Amino acid sequence: AAGQTITYRFAAVNKGNIELSGVEISDTLLALGPLNCTPLQPAVLAIDATINCEASYTITADNVAAGSVSNTASATSTETGAVDSNTVVLPTP
Repeated sequence: AAGQTITYRFAAVNKGNIELSGVEISDTLLALGPLNCTPLQPAVLAIDATINCEASYTITADNVAAGSVSNTASATSTETGAVDSNTVVLPTP
């Protein structure tokens, strides 16, 4: 329903063989609240380390009319280009 809040959780894991610096997660959903991340962005990730981020989004009347909310996030680092996550489509409640 419009006005209802949903929470997005994002994670990026360094599965490479070198430490990564400048690691950041970004999101294109314009009305998404600020990303709260641990560790803070930009992060340094050792091999197998993870950055976790969370943000809230308030469902709009347009989302309800469309029947869903579509969202894609990406992660990047100084050593890599952007890596897109899977696009998540949530049916509106």
